Amino acid sequence: QLVTDASFEMSDFMAGLKRLHWTAGVAGEGVVLLLTDIIKEQREFLVAINDLLATGRVVGLFEKEERDEVIVSVRASVKHAGILDTKDNCWDFFIDRVKENLHVVLCFSPEGGILRQRCREFPALLSSTVLDFFDAWH
Repeated sequence: QLVTDASFEMSDFMAGLKRLHWTAGVAGEGVVLLLTDIIKEQREFLVAINDLLATGRVVGLFEKEERDEVIVSVRASVKHAGILDTKDNCWDFFIDRVKENLHVVLCFSPEGGILRQRCREFPALLSSTVLDFFDAWH
């Protein structure tokens, strides 16, 4: 669970994304990343979210040693799936599992111009999502 508040920084966000990737990609469990309006104010967070939504990958999320650890951790699953267990195949298997199991939920208010501006800057916020608009709750 990522809990965002005024002290939430990019390093906290990336550490949380790593944990979610591990759960989704190595453990093969379904997870949800729920992000609220506080995120849309932070451009650097949206760069990572846009990459994740568009490609299933976040540039610079894993260091080489961490990537190697992921590859070792999924190797048995890759073999079990009947795939040749090369480093590239193991990494692709991991990313495919992340794409399958990590679901991103964005809860943004459309009021004001900031959401419109962010959607222009980060097109995956629209092109790689399903939009549900809710009227006022009575």
